[in-house]
Amino acid sequence: MLIIIPKWATNYNEFWKSVIQRNFWFIKLRYAAVVILLLFLLAGQFILGFKFSSAQTYAISFTAISILLYNIALHSIKNNVTCNPEGFNCLHLSLIQMILDLTALMVLVYYTGIIDSPLYMFFIFHMVIGSMILPGYIMYLSASVVVIVFSILVFMQNFGMIDNNIIVGLYAYPRPHKLIFGLIFITIFAMMLFISIMLANTIANKLYMREQELQDSVDRLGEAEKSKQKYVLGLVHEIKSPLTAIRSILDLVLNQYLGKVENDVMDKLERARIRTNEAINLINNVIRMAKLRLLDIKQIEVFDVLDTIEQVLKSTKELCDSKDVKIELIDNRNDKPFIDFDKLLFHLAISNLICNAIKYNQMQGIIKIYLKNIENGLQIKVIDNGIGIEQQDIERIYKEYIRAKDFNNKTESSGLGLTLVNEIMKQHHGSMEIISPSEIGEPEHPGTEVRLIIPIINGVHDD
Repeated sequence: MLIIIPKWATNYNEFWKSVIQRNFWFIKLRYAAVVILLLFLLAGQFILGFKFSSAQTYAISFTAISILLYNIALHSIKNNVTCNPEGFNCLHLSLIQMILDLTALMVLVYYTGIIDSPLYMFFIFHMVIGSMILPGYIMYLSASVVVIVFSILVFMQNFGMIDNNIIVGLYAYPRPHKLIFGLIFITIFAMMLFISIMLANTIANKLYMREQELQDSVDRLGEAEKSKQKYVLGLVHEIKSPLTAIRSILDLVLNQYLGKVENDVMDKLERARIRTNEAINLINNVIRMAKLRLLDIKQIEVFDVLDTIEQVLKSTKELCDSKDVKIELIDNRNDKPFIDFDKLLFHLAISNLICNAIKYNQMQGIIKIYLKNIENGLQIKVIDNGIGIEQQDIERIYKEYIRAKDFNNKTESSGLGLTLVNEIMKQHHGSMEIISPSEIGEPEHPGTEVRLIIPIINGVHDD
């Protein structure tokens, strides 16, 4: 198999992506070229006053139909052509397209006057486009073949060895050419082809090299991020150990295993345990975040989201009762598709959203949870009528350790909850959107709405 991958195309993924995209562009352009050719034939005959010979009419019509047929064939096989560098691939498909197009164009140039043809400039167009994909030696070889064939046709036309198929009516007078004119024309034509290839190929090389440098920079940033996450993971593990020990000691004292404790002291110790638990929860969230980013730890399971949401609601009932918040779960799904998701991470994401909706809600507030099927996915909405988030803070809230500035300072939060949810959704090819005020909000309590979109990959349904 002919190896035609450019030396600078070391980043195969981006290179193949651009080749596939450009192949499709050429196919679409070719349909337009067929229409333009037929319009040229009709408009030239009936509007512009050209007098095409029967040979010209048949040749242009036959060429247009041929282009249409091979373009349909290319269109039908393009999705079956792989990007395997070792076998037949989409780069070979590009080469085949160029050979077919140059052949068709040479036929059109011959039947429209060769040296007097208005179509010869399209050779330059093809050289520029081809140079953006194919290696330089292929393009220089193609240009050499075009120049040789074109030169032969020009000289055969000059010596009367072939018919002069100039378009009658295109020029105001006959245009006999001396041999020197043909030589100068071919020289300039060849220079234009080769210079176009050189410039286009050089620009394409530089663009791909810059793209590779960018990809290398992204890879280095990824490695730096991994190093950072490893450092964070090790650090927080070290911090967690003494905090866990402190909590154990506080539990011993609060359970009065070490003797009776005064009520005032018990209150202080209870507050210390609460703050210690908050610190440990923060550390656990940081560990989860670091593992999610560093190790891409996911255990994909197939399950129905309703069961998990109901489990979260049961576990948050005590917190909900403490603020007398009413939660309503509304399942608007037409069917009950299972999702492919890490069940533990989904539980964590939903728990974060519901706990936030309770913590930042008013006394006797309302929370509504909606489930709804959408195209190729599942939408989950958690809506409250709590304190809400100002518009300028919505983008900030996605960042780690950032809380909206108007949050109640008495409500303890790490600022990691929504970041963790967003990271979980991205890892599972889903999305998260924050909206405030919510649809059930009030002027004094605008509320917040968080929308999750989870893609449904399989067709399994809960029967």
